Amino acid sequence: MAEVFGVLFYAFIIAAGGVLLYGTFARWPVLIDPPREWRFFYSQAAVRWFLGPRAVVFWTYFMGLLFLAAGLFAIWNGLRH
Repeated sequence: MAEVFGVLFYAFIIAAGGVLLYGTFARWPVLIDPPREWRFFYSQAAVRWFLGPRAVVFWTYFMGLLFLAAGLFAIWNGLRH
């Protein structure tokens, strides 16, 4: 049963990475143009405040790819054993 929950958890991580990638590609405002007031509790707003709007796009693509790769690696590693 624990294996099922592990796979579901990592599937959620993969889905979150897919949402980040698609949302950045589609230019969702909540991902690439967050309000400045959110900078204290939202990473994209903090990146925008420190590094500018272009860096937010690169950061969000990076995080999406990182989530996707980590989830796929964890599931692949779990299925090997």
